[in-house]
Amino acid sequence: MTKSLFLRRPSTAFLAGWFFALLVFGGWSIASPVSSAPDEPSHAVKAEATVRGMFTGAPTDQVGIESFSLPRDISDLGGAMACTAAQPTTSALCQPDLGMFPSSEFAATSGVGSYNPVYYALVGWPSLFLEGDEAIIGMRLASALINGVFIGVMFWAAAQMTRGSSLVAWIAVALTPMATYLGGMINPNGVEITGCAALASVAWLIVHDRAASRLASRASMLAASGIVAGNARSASPLFVALIVVAVLLTVPLERVRELIRRRQVWIAAGVSVLGLGFAAVWTALVAAPAGFIPSSDPARDGIAQAVVHTLGATENYGTEMIGVLGWFDTGLPQPVYFGWTAGIGFLVIGALAFARRRFLLASVVLMIALLLVPSLLQAPSAATYGYIWQGRYSLPVFVGMVIVAGLGWQHSRRPDERWSRPVTIVVAAAAVAQIVSFATAYRRFSVGVARPFRDVLTGDAWQAPGGLVFVTGLFVVGAVGLAITGISISQALERTPADDLWSDEPSGGLSARLEHAAPAHRQDSVESPVVRAAERPPS
Repeated sequence: MTKSLFLRRPSTAFLAGWFFALLVFGGWSIASPVSSAPDEPSHAVKAEATVRGMFTGAPTDQVGIESFSLPRDISDLGGAMACTAAQPTTSALCQPDLGMFPSSEFAATSGVGSYNPVYYALVGWPSLFLEGDEAIIGMRLASALINGVFIGVMFWAAAQMTRGSSLVAWIAVALTPMATYLGGMINPNGVEITGCAALASVAWLIVHDRAASRLASRASMLAASGIVAGNARSASPLFVALIVVAVLLTVPLERVRELIRRRQVWIAAGVSVLGLGFAAVWTALVAAPAGFIPSSDPARDGIAQAVVHTLGATENYGTEMIGVLGWFDTGLPQPVYFGWTAGIGFLVIGALAFARRRFLLASVVLMIALLLVPSLLQAPSAATYGYIWQGRYSLPVFVGMVIVAGLGWQHSRRPDERWSRPVTIVVAAAAVAQIVSFATAYRRFSVGVARPFRDVLTGDAWQAPGGLVFVTGLFVVGAVGLAITGISISQALERTPADDLWSDEPSGGLSARLEHAAPAHRQDSVESPVVRAAERPPS
């Protein structure tokens, strides 16, 4: 049987995933009015300042707010530009044209002025040669490009998994409408989410797949995903560590030791430690002393009360993780919430009921982390800053949990069990829900939530650059393309005999040669005694 092109050349899966994801994220980038995304004015100012060599701003009389001197036509993003914020019935027609502002220096303020500069350096460069709305959209597209890379990495990993035909379904569940929306905005939360999802996928591939000849490229992908995601926000290194530890829990200790002895792995680990070390040092020495913007909620509770309050808000956080767009002013249709909740419930019940031993342990660790991380990070500072946690901040842990629990479930079942039907249903349903969410958000900014969808076609409706047909077509092609690509990879994995999935030449000494000599056993988990016996050299 001839293998699928995606399986023969995983780079094609990467390119397809990247391209279609770029259309999805780019659709959000273009279809969302300037200053309509959460905290985007602050993030845009920080990005513009970073690429101009200003890594921190001048302090102001407001806690957590810093000032930068920037051209006004790209940085005056508050005030009238944010007229839709928390006003769901107001369309984007209320906004002035950003390009009409003069290019003279302006004291632009940001609530993230001392944040880690890595993400902002990667996305701020379009502001060096674009003006007005084009500069903001250009930076959004730069962010979409990076997020698209991480989606491509996930598809690349999926095409190489011998028992990973379900991965694309878990990717579809993990990337909620909120996650894809953030992927098209100027916000480090987006790359934190997609980077952690890619990290979980590649880490699983490395520890459960013994193809030594591909270890260097996989280790490189792992390090890149971890470093970019880990430098996104102050809590990001914690999320990266949680996901890596959870994946390592799914294999025996001897497998971990074997990997550590590999040169490619310890080089990637060393680079990752340096990258994450930079993030930790920046947070400790720069970001934390600068402070954060206090909550507008006057409540300032002690640790114990803050823990109880935060745990009580878990349901709200769950809704926000699925999607409350804009400045918490754009909810999604109830069927989207119900459907996504059902998909998450299907995964959690399946993992808890069927995942065995180490897979169950790793899944439970991340499930508990998802529940407790908001309390652990928010409660100690609640007396000073109030309640500032939002559901989207939990998405990096959520995507890791979904991928690890889902793959653990599949690995705990029979190797010949077919997953193509549930994968197709989940992926197709997620694509439809993404399109419905996009249409809902577009209607909100075009005419406001009080008017029907048909009014988007009227003359007094706001339209995105390029028009309704262009941006909608962009998004729909991307969503459908991702779904078809993912389903194709899953079905190709199930059609291809296990032996044919291991056609690359081994490298790495006696262990790899022995593995190559017995490909029939490679469908087993790395914890299989058959595989462990094959690893021992003859006496």
